[in-house]
Amino acid sequence: MKNNEDIYLKLKKEVKNLEYTIKHPTVVKVRNLLMRGIIQGGIHVDRYFPYFLAGVISISTANYLPITPFETDQVEENMHVETIDTSQGIHVKHLSFDHKYSDTILEYSTGWKINNNDLYERISTTYQLNEDIDINNAEEILNMSKEEIESLLTITNIETIYKDSLLPDDYIYQEDALILINHYDDENMVKTRNETNAENRFDIFCFILYYCISTSIFSFILVKAKKLFLKLILKINY
Repeated sequence: MKNNEDIYLKLKKEVKNLEYTIKHPTVVKVRNLLMRGIIQGGIHVDRYFPYFLAGVISISTANYLPITPFETDQVEENMHVETIDTSQGIHVKHLSFDHKYSDTILEYSTGWKINNNDLYERISTTYQLNEDIDINNAEEILNMSKEEIESLLTITNIETIYKDSLLPDDYIYQEDALILINHYDDENMVKTRNETNAENRFDIFCFILYYCISTSIFSFILVKAKKLFLKLILKINY
C-alpha cells in the first residue's frame, strides 16, 4: 500500500509540474536556460579554474618585478664622467648626464700643425688595449714612449684630423703626446628623470612575456596537482 501511495504522490507532482509548464511556458523555458547555464558554467569553472588561478598568481607576483608597466617610472641615472690625461701633464674632466661616453681609449697624437691649405692638422694613432697594460695606472702608461706602447699594443686606427679652427678642448693636442681617455659613472652624483616611451614599451613587453611564461608554468603545476588530488581521492574511496 505504501508503494502505491508513493507512486500516486509522484504522479500527482508530475501532473502538477506539467500543468504549470503548459500554463507558464515562458517562465519554464527561462528557468531551464538558467539551470543549463549554471550547470555548464560549473563545468567550465571546474575546467578553467586552474588557468584563472594561475593568472591571478602571475599578476600578484608581478608586484615584485623591478618594472611597473603602463606607468611612467622615475629612473635614476649616474653622472657620466670622461677624463683626459696626457703625457704633457694636462688633465681634463667632462661631466654629463645626457651624453654617454664611449669606451676607454689610448691614443698617440702629434701636435697641431698648419698645413698648406691653412687647416689645423694632427695625426691620431689609436691602440687596442689588453691585459699587458694596467689601465688604472695612468701615470705609468703616460710615462711610456710611443715605441714601448706599440711593442705591447696593436694599432687599431691611424687617422689624420683636420680643423679650420680649434675649440678649447683641442688645445690639449698642442704637442706630441700620449693620451689616455677614460670613462666611468659617478654613483655619488645622481639625477632622476621620467622614463622614455621606448623604455616604457620595453617594460610592457617584459611584463607580457613574464605573464605568459609564469601563467603557463603555474597552470601546468595546478592541473597536475588537481589530477593527483583526484587520483588520491579515488584511491581513498575505493
